[in-house]
Amino acid sequence: MSDSIATDVRAPIGTRLYPRWHQRPAIRYQGTVRQLRRVLPRFERRSGFQGKHEIIGKSPWKPDRQIIVGSVSPQYVLVQHEEFLDVLAAVMSEEGYDLENMPGILTTTNYGERMELTVEMTAFANTPSDGYPLECRLRCLNSVDATTALEAELQWYRKICSNGMFGWKGDSVRHIHRYNNAMDWLKDRLARRFEDLPNDRLYFSQLMDIPVSDNNLKDWVDVFIARQWSRFDAARTYQICMTGRDGYAFDYDDDRAAHELEFRSGEDVPGACAPARNVYHVGQALSWVAGTAGTVEKQFSQTSAIPKLLRHLLK
Repeated sequence: MSDSIATDVRAPIGTRLYPRWHQRPAIRYQGTVRQLRRVLPRFERRSGFQGKHEIIGKSPWKPDRQIIVGSVSPQYVLVQHEEFLDVLAAVMSEEGYDLENMPGILTTTNYGERMELTVEMTAFANTPSDGYPLECRLRCLNSVDATTALEAELQWYRKICSNGMFGWKGDSVRHIHRYNNAMDWLKDRLARRFEDLPNDRLYFSQLMDIPVSDNNLKDWVDVFIARQWSRFDAARTYQICMTGRDGYAFDYDDDRAAHELEFRSGEDVPGACAPARNVYHVGQALSWVAGTAGTVEKQFSQTSAIPKLLRHLLK
């Protein structure tokens, strides 16, 4: 099968991604939200074995074939992707945006059981003092197989390298699929998140004014990054901060600190400010490492951890 998959003549063409999403192939589509809706399937649930319920979908390549995409508890609330988008459209309409006609990027697993949608919010673009434009986008996440919570957030990233940096003055809007009022809760929390956007921009400016010394940076990567991610990712973060280049770390000594690992430099990191001397630019190094993780779920988890990791650096 080719790397491009046309699911419908009226729908966008999807491109296979090399990273996998919980062991499933991932496919990325680009188009307006109205176009992207056409590649999102609907699912059914039925009673399964040992009190579990089965989530049933259809193969995009053999529409007559039903496939079990997940096994969930009876308390699990099935939220269709299309229902999720309907709520997002309502919130966006109240903010003055027509979501259906906005361009977006949709990432799904091959059966569509997991989805991530990002939509650029160009009206909130901002350029910090380092000269690299900072963009805002709406990011939405859902699954029907209990592998991913229902999430929606306003995410910041640098246009030069698409590094994701999550909102800082408000928590991500995250809800597990166990409450029937999930859609109303999501609508209320996301609307509040729009109110926090000016505070986000102010906080980014404040992060640029907070200096970081080399010794503090070493201690931070050795303890917090190595503990939550890995010694190798900690070493990459340190090298990007110091040299502006990514690469590979080698572990020949289990007792050696992460920043002391042998390192083979590779590509230049777009927009890297080296040596990094403030918290904002350290955050961008973290964002690059998270964005290049080998699986989709690891990219998500590492990117969402960045604000918390940086708070340790602020102490």
